[in-house]
Amino acid sequence: MNKVLVIMKFIYATILRELVFNAIDNPDSEVDEFVLKLLDRLFDYDG
Repeated sequence: MNKVLVIMKFIYATILRELVFNAIDNPDSEVDEFVLKLLDRLFDYDG
């Protein structure tokens, strides 16, 4: 189970974070910051 989480964190940091950011990037919304902060905490992203 731990190896799967490490792989998921790597995938998030290298690929998914940018895709999620681009998908929800809306200058009139603060939801994007909330979602990114939530995902960053979930995947221990320090970027």
